[in-house]
Amino acid sequence: MMMEKLAILLMENQGRYEKGLLLPQIPPIKSVWVINQTSLNIKAKKKVAVAVEIIMNSGFNEILNAYDRFFENPSDPEGVHQVRVRIRKFRAILAFFRPLFKAENYQRQQDTLRKMGQQFGEVRQLDVLLSGISEIEKNGSFEISDFVKLRDHLQGKRDSAFEHLLTSLKTDAFALDLLDIWVWMLNDPWEAGAPDLQLSTQTSHIKNTLKR
Repeated sequence: MMMEKLAILLMENQGRYEKGLLLPQIPPIKSVWVINQTSLNIKAKKKVAVAVEIIMNSGFNEILNAYDRFFENPSDPEGVHQVRVRIRKFRAILAFFRPLFKAENYQRQQDTLRKMGQQFGEVRQLDVLLSGISEIEKNGSFEISDFVKLRDHLQGKRDSAFEHLLTSLKTDAFALDLLDIWVWMLNDPWEAGAPDLQLSTQTSHIKNTLKR
């Protein structure tokens, strides 16, 4: 499970992170799991910083959940799709709140997330092509023999790409990228000149700020 992997890596890589974020000051790794995934009940009186943290934790949790489901049943093409979707969704969350983050550190997380999502891209594209061929065959639009060689060729490429993806995910690199992002969320990611962080979420000025 990814959560256990992150906990181990956190213990082994304390020197990887900025000073002031030594292990005793980091909340237990399990504290990430504080969000009810089915309902983000954020009251209007909450400060913007607190609300954004809740939303970010939720998006981060979804990546971890999708990763675990992927490894529970790696033969299911939907697993690859969902990890990729959750990464893209988390990137969108960060992009929406971009004015609140330190610019350089924000961009680093986006670059990392883009790289993580790209690892799943080839397998996903081949899954879509294979699914399309399967639908054509079901509908009987063409002779099945017309697609046998193409389907076999694409399936071979998919198998090869998937093995490469699986080998990569079994290393620590993907998990370390996730750990870096989690630590960034904990380590004061906010832009010092963003006074809106201390306002409540019901303040109309926030909407204008986030539209910049």
